[in-house]
Amino acid sequence: MIRIFFFLFLSLFSLSIQETFSEEGARLKDFRGTNQKVALLGAYTEFLEPSLEEKVLQDLRREINRYSTSYSAASITEFKLPSNPNRTYFRPVKGEIEAAQKRFFEPVSKENEVDIVVLASIREIGEEVEIELQLYDLRIQSFSGIENQRFSLGKLKASLELLVYRVMNYIDRDGFVHPSVQGFLIPPQALEQSNLLSEDSENQDLSIKPMDLGQNLAGGPSIGGEKTPFWEKWWFWTIIGGSLITAGGLSYYFLVVDQPPKNADITFNVPVPQ
Repeated sequence: MIRIFFFLFLSLFSLSIQETFSEEGARLKDFRGTNQKVALLGAYTEFLEPSLEEKVLQDLRREINRYSTSYSAASITEFKLPSNPNRTYFRPVKGEIEAAQKRFFEPVSKENEVDIVVLASIREIGEEVEIELQLYDLRIQSFSGIENQRFSLGKLKASLELLVYRVMNYIDRDGFVHPSVQGFLIPPQALEQSNLLSEDSENQDLSIKPMDLGQNLAGGPSIGGEKTPFWEKWWFWTIIGGSLITAGGLSYYFLVVDQPPKNADITFNVPVPQ
């Protein structure tokens, strides 16, 4: 009976550990379970042919849809947007956001149910394309870092897949944009099987300059704060305490309870000769 009790205890304890690690440490495939919507409304372009621009935007939206509840091309055309001369307000923000650009996006969230806008700049340079992407969280006025990629047209699909994966890494588990990489996302299988991810990670500078963050983040709402060391989390000490209790109980059982009796009296019946 005691042995069955300990086996049940160990099973429940191992299940609680698995659930804890699945919640705290598991990497995410996408953000579709969070309450947010990401939209690429448009892009600021330079020296780009209309046909190439349309293809790039379609492919970008397709990659964004991989990670979040986003919008189709038909939905984008139905959005209510203020005047945007030369589409300059779609450009990524380097430093502090301009007042005019901020006013442009203020009604977007309320009127179109958009939570995060993808800011984009696309340039055609000879036979290559250079793209910059940045996330702007309209709910908390927070920007991600700017991710850029320059590639040949022959590598369009793979390069866009890598670029979108990198910029989506600025979203935390709750679906809010941070100024620094969060690193929760699992790379798409195509990226893991190629050399793009490893080569890019060696050359990529993920550091953020304070001057590039802008004053719009100062005094803003906290969206995660510092990461707590694992030895200060409740589940770490739960594991330690449970392990000690289990080890002590098993030791007591096998060393004390489950032992043959000592000083046992053995009686022999010797037949008496008649």
